[in-house]
Amino acid sequence: MNDLRQRLQELARREAMRQPPEPARSGMPLEEAINGKWVETPTGRCYVTERRFGGSYVHGGRRVDGFLALPSEVWEPFVAGPPDRVLDPSRALFLDAETTGLGGGGGTYAFLVGVGSFEDDAFVVRQFFMGDYEDEPALLDLLEDALAASRGLVSFNGRAFDWPLLASRFVMARREPVGDDLPHLDLLLLCRRLWREMLPSCSLSSLEEHVLGLERSFVDIAGHLIPDIYRRYVEDRDAAPLDGVFYHNLVDVLSLVSLAQVAAEIASEGLDKGDDPLCDAYALGRLYEGTGRIEAAARAYGQAWRGDSHATNAWEAGWRESMLLKRRGALDAAAERWQGLLEGPRLDPYLELAKHYEHRLADLEEARRWTLEALAWLDQRGDRLERWKRERLSQELGHRLGRLDGKLARNARDQAADR
Repeated sequence: MNDLRQRLQELARREAMRQPPEPARSGMPLEEAINGKWVETPTGRCYVTERRFGGSYVHGGRRVDGFLALPSEVWEPFVAGPPDRVLDPSRALFLDAETTGLGGGGGTYAFLVGVGSFEDDAFVVRQFFMGDYEDEPALLDLLEDALAASRGLVSFNGRAFDWPLLASRFVMARREPVGDDLPHLDLLLLCRRLWREMLPSCSLSSLEEHVLGLERSFVDIAGHLIPDIYRRYVEDRDAAPLDGVFYHNLVDVLSLVSLAQVAAEIASEGLDKGDDPLCDAYALGRLYEGTGRIEAAARAYGQAWRGDSHATNAWEAGWRESMLLKRRGALDAAAERWQGLLEGPRLDPYLELAKHYEHRLADLEEARRWTLEALAWLDQRGDRLERWKRERLSQELGHRLGRLDGKLARNARDQAADR
């Protein structure tokens, strides 16, 4: 038995000698590549960088302290969270995470989390980095402290990606996510509502270029490359490529501050900024209508329809304005707008005029005329509609025409009987 054991040990020794040696990790240390320090927490250590920017620091054409001048009320229509909590600009936490994957899921880590906040007369950005997967508890410690001290989150696509991912990491670590009840301003949602019709994309890089006029340094790393850079770092410990990742994350956080200011200015003052190329009057109308500001929405749609300002869809703006006028009972003004929309891409104005003359003015002849005009539009232009919709409209208009013909016939009989 001892001889067999010795022979097996010898075979194992020889097999190990045939294995290639593990490559030496001779890359640049993290401490040399990134200016920061290791911070010890009760659960481990986390590498932390800190950058302070004075209030007058300009990023993307805006001073960072300009965000503090915005009243909390500006954000109320756009913030998600408990109705009894408002976003406090002075205690907002600007958050952006770099992750090991872009699809989320239980195996995706947030290995670098940048948080920015106003402290005294400066905007301070701290970046929490886990040098290895085992350092995640310490990163969560520091993030938890930052969240506990804040009174609101500002992110870009954070409600759909960053925060759900971070919350899942807290849950997997058997912790309660501290920021779940914080008011959350996701700038992507607001920016899409303002600029998706004007810009080729509402990605952060596109918004930096077209809205902020910002050009990043050559140091920057494309976001889709970042997960692989971190995985390589964990394997070879060469921190040199991480410089671009930290820079990317830092600029993301700073851009949130500037982008929030521009979006707030357009959303709150847009009707008086008609000459601003970033002000899409139609988009403003949609924004105001969606947040219950009906008077402002009608005014914005009117500007877009008249061409008083930049607008991406004048006809649709006029149509939406007409329906707001109808809702408010301004039927004569609505009918005037429908008359101006007749050469557009839909038959809806013809149908609204038919209803207007039948139900409000009791002019059955005019109602019949506009119904026939709608049928003619459908016959001439209906091929652009889906078949089921074309057939449904044809049936509805045919039914309306039959009803009007019936009313007109009865009226004619009644008049004849009276004579």
